[in-house]
Amino acid sequence: MLICLLILVTISANAQNTQLRKLDTLMNTANQRGIFNGNVLIAQHGKIIYQKSFGFSNVEKKTQLKATDKFDIGSISKEFNGVAIMKLQEMGKLSIEDPLQKYFP
Repeated sequence: MLICLLILVTISANAQNTQLRKLDTLMNTANQRGIFNGNVLIAQHGKIIYQKSFGFSNVEKKTQLKATDKFDIGSISKEFNGVAIMKLQEMGKLSIEDPLQKYFP
């Protein structure tokens, strides 16, 4: 029984390692093509299983990005606002078909 459990844990760990290697390849490729510059952290059950920084914090100075570097939030709030609006629609509190004048007279 213990051997079966060890085999299952090993298979599961190997599958996870394969997926993380694929993710790493994808992120490296995206960075090399200029599509992604940033930090990635994936945790499972409170344990970090993947963490890596891609690109530069300062392109002109070629300063490598670190996990501790901070980013300006930029225009990411649009996504949060969009999700909030859709949740309000799901709850029946507004409709995306309503004219703006209904909420902003």
